[in-house]
Amino acid sequence: MVMNAKNLQRFGKGIELIRHVCIGAQIVILISVFICALSVALSVFQNHALDFMNPYINFLKDITSYIFSGEVKSTHPDIDGRAVLFVLFGIILAFFISQLKMACQSFLESIAAKVVETKKVEVDLFNRDLNNNLEQFIMEQSNFVIAAQIRVKSLIKDGFSSKMPTPEELEQIKFEVITKFFEKLKTTAGLKFSKDEDILLISSNNINNFDIALAQIWNVFTKLKEEYKLKQISPRIKMAVESYRPSTPMPTAYKTIRPLLNLNAQNEVLCYGNFKNRYDLKKNNIFNFTLKGKYDMKGTDEDTVWSIVNKN
Repeated sequence: MVMNAKNLQRFGKGIELIRHVCIGAQIVILISVFICALSVALSVFQNHALDFMNPYINFLKDITSYIFSGEVKSTHPDIDGRAVLFVLFGIILAFFISQLKMACQSFLESIAAKVVETKKVEVDLFNRDLNNNLEQFIMEQSNFVIAAQIRVKSLIKDGFSSKMPTPEELEQIKFEVITKFFEKLKTTAGLKFSKDEDILLISSNNINNFDIALAQIWNVFTKLKEEYKLKQISPRIKMAVESYRPSTPMPTAYKTIRPLLNLNAQNEVLCYGNFKNRYDLKKNNIFNFTLKGKYDMKGTDEDTVWSIVNKN
């Protein structure tokens, strides 16, 4: 039967109790042997200094008579043979108790080592179960949402040029870019689309679609940049992504990454460690992660933010 650390410790306490009983018994026996031996020695010289101990000494003699079932005689008329026999028996008994005490001590040391070993195994098993549960929890986050926000900027430097677009015209161009961006993406299989003001939300219920989705987003956006560069307009995009469980509403997941867009990381895809952990469990990944930094995103504590980049 395999005992856990707690049961081993309880067993060790029982052995420790036996060891303490042995110590107490050894002390009592050795004191009794000393008193009895001293009584024998004094009786040879007719010394009555220990007469006050006679009740206890007689009790020891009676125990000896009971154990050995008979009268024990001595060759010396002033020496009680029972006292001598008790001294010899007591010394032998004290020796065996000493051996038992040492055996208990050795056993306690082996139990202590076994407890340390068992605790290590239990901690390893606990950590393994914890990691398995954590991995299972992360794997359940099979959905993802990408928040994409597009801005446009004029490439014309001369502010007095008649070709410089007005803020109203830039807003119209931005709406045009977003519309084209959506039109070219909406045919991508497995993706769903919605909006929050000027932020396009691209979601899917299959994390395996992420690589295709992000690759397609960069492909479409790169072509739009080339198209509008000829018109002296520079489209820019900020993106954030999060994974979530099917039971979690998409707007809830989006709400957690909305602050990432405020970092104003142009032409980057940002995420928290939660998405990184889920993506790392996916197979055949084409993207990698670089540390963006730590930011106080919620006003309470710093969050680690990652940037998603191509492996190549």
